[in-house]
Amino acid sequence: MVEFITPQQFFDDGNAYPVQLADLVEDMKKLDAASLEHIAAIVKEMVGNK
Repeated sequence: MVEFITPQQFFDDGNAYPVQLADLVEDMKKLDAASLEHIAAIVKEMVGNK
């Protein structure tokens, strides 16, 4: 499958993985509020431990 990114995503120096992030956001849009809160907590834990 061909993946497309927007010009904004292409020129975003702070985003090393624009395609992966776009795919993740699309999947996360399908989740309910509780699931999003769980994922946010997991990500914050992972980022905080680097």
